[in-house]
Amino acid sequence: MSTMNNNNRIGVVDDAETVASNGTQPETLCEYLKRRKVMWITFTITVLVIITMIPIIILQRTKTNSESISTTQKMDVTSGS
Repeated sequence: MSTMNNNNRIGVVDDAETVASNGTQPETLCEYLKRRKVMWITFTITVLVIITMIPIIILQRTKTNSESISTTQKMDVTSGS
């Protein structure tokens, strides 16, 4: 027969205690998880919007810059003598 030796553990009580469950605890936990889920959804949507807006802004700026360069033309002025 082997007996369990708990001499190496600090603060371990061998007595099993009955824990009374609190009915409001899961509701609070569910509310916490729902809030956390909403936070992650909001964060994900924000990141996706930022990721899609960056290339659009870059393309718009390069398009505007290329249009302004193409409308600027070099004109040679010659005098007729």
